Amino acid sequence: QLDGYILCTMVNGNPDDLTVDEYTREIWIFDAAKLSEGPVCKLFHDELNYSFTIHSAWIPDCVSFDGTYKVDVRADYSEVLSTFGNQDKRKAMELFMAKNVYHHYE
Repeated sequence: QLDGYILCTMVNGNPDDLTVDEYTREIWIFDAAKLSEGPVCKLFHDELNYSFTIHSAWIPDCVSFDGTYKVDVRADYSEVLSTFGNQDKRKAMELFMAKNVYHHYE
């Protein structure tokens, strides 16, 4: 149906300076019948803070897969966290990942 709204969470960086690891978190709301007109509302607050973990895969057909491929989560995210320029944010994320994430995958 085209009645209603679509809510999207956004993490936006500065397109003019991709070397800075400062991002805004926003919630965008779209009219489902008028997506091409852009969001009808953008919500922002300094204390709104979240991250995305985006892992995707492309497969030619939608079929069951029993592969043995496994990503080392700690190594994968450690590499990403090592790129953080802001050392306080880096340390906070390292502690968060160690406390809340890694043990689920090891």
